[in-house]
Amino acid sequence: MRTLTLQCTGAFCILWSAATAEAVVRSVSAEIVSEVSDQDGSSDQAIENVGETGLTPPISTRANLIGFGDADAVNGEAVALADFRDPTQGGPGRNPGEIGIEADCFSNDPSTRYELKSSVEETRVVSFDADDLGVLFGTQTVNSAVFVSGAMFLWSTVPGRDLTGLSAEVSFVVRRFDADENEEPVGDGQILLEETVSLNGGPNGSVTLDNDSALFVFAGDLTILPDDPEAAGLGEVDLGAAAVAQVAVLLEQNVSYSYEVVPGQVLILQAEFSITAANVPGGTGVAAVFGRELDEAVRILEIGLPEESAKSIVRRINRAIAVFTPEDNTPTTTSPLALPCGFLGFEMIPLGVLSLAMFVGRGARRRS
Repeated sequence: MRTLTLQCTGAFCILWSAATAEAVVRSVSAEIVSEVSDQDGSSDQAIENVGETGLTPPISTRANLIGFGDADAVNGEAVALADFRDPTQGGPGRNPGEIGIEADCFSNDPSTRYELKSSVEETRVVSFDADDLGVLFGTQTVNSAVFVSGAMFLWSTVPGRDLTGLSAEVSFVVRRFDADENEEPVGDGQILLEETVSLNGGPNGSVTLDNDSALFVFAGDLTILPDDPEAAGLGEVDLGAAAVAQVAVLLEQNVSYSYEVVPGQVLILQAEFSITAANVPGGTGVAAVFGRELDEAVRILEIGLPEESAKSIVRRINRAIAVFTPEDNTPTTTSPLALPCGFLGFEMIPLGVLSLAMFVGRGARRRS
């Protein structure tokens, strides 16, 4: 039996093998979703599908609700964002930039609770011919990895209050399916990789990290974050304006998985990346991101914190995403083959042979 070993590092798939294996990516599709709702039944939802016809990525979705108090002043807001870009166009850095999701919310209103979800589900149909694998028969093992980076931040302006229900969760799952004659998935598929990490509020202002996964996560209060060089000369930034402030940084890392293939087989790999978040009424908030830096969180934090404090916190979280990196998660190699693969890291053949279809099929937005 011959074993192919594939490692995806950042935006590149590195293939170590006695001979190059050329796996054909027959098609790529994706569903990009952003959803926001509150306790009164108000909601906003945006959905885009990348499929067989239409425009090419990048594709973004955004859902947003805003709460108003006295004199029409904003006293709460929730925003969910999701981005999907061409996985064959990753840059030279560690983060391929293919998938980015974010969910941010805060409310000062004593009755407003927001629930948010941002997700991207990507599906790839791939084939492994005998010529691709270099053998006529036998089961081959393919080792691959998903690129991970992100952060979660929970905060409250009221000390010692019950924070039960305040939460942020990042999760992803990779499944393998057999394909029918129409290249549609058969059955429930096989879970190749499933990881979840969350921050959850509790009694008396407590916040706990739940991480039963294999992910490297660095968690604590704001003192664990790197310094903010841009805050120099601003005087004392009032980070203490947040009575409770707890952060968890998902270090840049590659999480391994493997699956079996045989020559002549067409199979389907499906990966779903999601963030869910929720606040509790009366001065609590969440900012969570996966696959990129926080984008709209500053505006949300400014509803309850001084402007410079909000900016400094977000800058420090974004800097932590970039610099808190285990050194051994960036292996080096002298292999001659280095090809774009994105988050869902499996064989990508030389670009002259690659068959890749990636288009926008439909878009939908519903607000109620």
